[in-house]
Amino acid sequence: MKITKNSLKFVLGFLVSLLLLSFTVPSVLAADFREGDNLVIAADEVIDDDLFIAGQTVEINGTVNGDVLASAQTVTINGVINGALITSGAEVIINGAVNGNLFAGAAKIIVGPQAQVSESVFIGGAAIEVQEGATLQRNLFVGGYQLQMLGKIERSLYAGTAATEFAGEVGRDVYLSVGAPEPGDSTAQILRSVFANNPTMPSIDFINPGLTVKEGAKVSGEFNYSSTQEQLPSTFKPEKGVNFTLETEEAAETLTPEQIAAQVAEQARKAFFSAVRNAVGEFVALVLVGAFLLWKLPTLLNRWSQSIQSQMSKTVLWGLGTLFGFPIFAFVTVVLLILLAIVFGILTAGNLNVVGIGFSALGFLATVTGFVIWTVSKVIVAYWVGLLILKQLRPSVFDGKWGNYLAMALGALLYILVSSIPVVGWVLVLVVIVLGTGAVAYWLRQITTPQTVAQIAPQAA
Repeated sequence: MKITKNSLKFVLGFLVSLLLLSFTVPSVLAADFREGDNLVIAADEVIDDDLFIAGQTVEINGTVNGDVLASAQTVTINGVINGALITSGAEVIINGAVNGNLFAGAAKIIVGPQAQVSESVFIGGAAIEVQEGATLQRNLFVGGYQLQMLGKIERSLYAGTAATEFAGEVGRDVYLSVGAPEPGDSTAQILRSVFANNPTMPSIDFINPGLTVKEGAKVSGEFNYSSTQEQLPSTFKPEKGVNFTLETEEAAETLTPEQIAAQVAEQARKAFFSAVRNAVGEFVALVLVGAFLLWKLPTLLNRWSQSIQSQMSKTVLWGLGTLFGFPIFAFVTVVLLILLAIVFGILTAGNLNVVGIGFSALGFLATVTGFVIWTVSKVIVAYWVGLLILKQLRPSVFDGKWGNYLAMALGALLYILVSSIPVVGWVLVLVVIVLGTGAVAYWLRQITTPQTVAQIAPQAA
């Protein structure tokens, strides 16, 4: 497995998506919301719920029996979190117990000597430090400029950095992509200048690019790393050996730094505007289709969204069944049409165009199904998410005429933002399609079941 420096954007994208997706789960309706300037959860305070907390500074010294989403300039965790922790800020300090997965995105992240994390850790930032004494009971995933790994990882380390200092312990394998030492230390100098001129950023002691393995480093598995040159000292002996991959920079040998910068800037500009155009177009399409359904079929749209809320397991099963079953159905239908065409062609001397009629019907069905899967499903989930958020944060909007339309637009906007993130966006699209398609398929199943028809007839009347 090769980890490249693109790991940073995927890790950061993953963290951003989690921050947005966290508002869509049903448990948000029972969560504890706190906001202010300087927020402190005292050491003797116990919160038996999910916690959503945001402010200038956030400090959690007590116990939270649930998931935590924390965002602030400075976030400090000294207490116990019996759930997942999702956090972002300029500086994040973890020096307590997290009995779940940890997701963190910040300029500076410190995993302190008292930190104990029972699940995997996903971190993206400029400077990450796992201090001596910290214990991560599963895997550590890192994307950023520098990593100082001094603690203990009981499973594997996956990292893409420009600079890495390694003096800790890894129970399994290491997968690392790291920059080569730079004589002029140009990258670190640029970062020092950027952070020094921004008063909102924390103080960071940037290290030089490259890989430094210090005394006490231990890897019980294999040490896999890639760079433009070998950097491991001969005295470092991982138990299962070293696997080095040479990264070539052929383009850099034929282009000047100015040409490379101009090329990268132009590619980024084109990619950005293309992504914006596609996102705006899809947002408009979702809002228009959603507005039409709210105008003409509001009861049906509400029923679909409520089925996700109350029958999520069934909608997931029906969604997966539809996505996997329809292609099989279409293939079998095509085969049968061909067989029927042969039979009827012989019997009627070709006077009955079975293939034309059959394929026309199949084409219409495929078009409708495709529209439901690719567009209506997203509208249903977007509307459901928008309702969840607004009913919790701004219930008064539903007193007016446009509350449902506002929920539709908000949900569509959140979907567009998250789905535009690389890799994670594709996962989100799949989840949304499964839920939305499942809601429609489950409804169709209900209305085609005789008992259900008899039950809903009086309500319709």
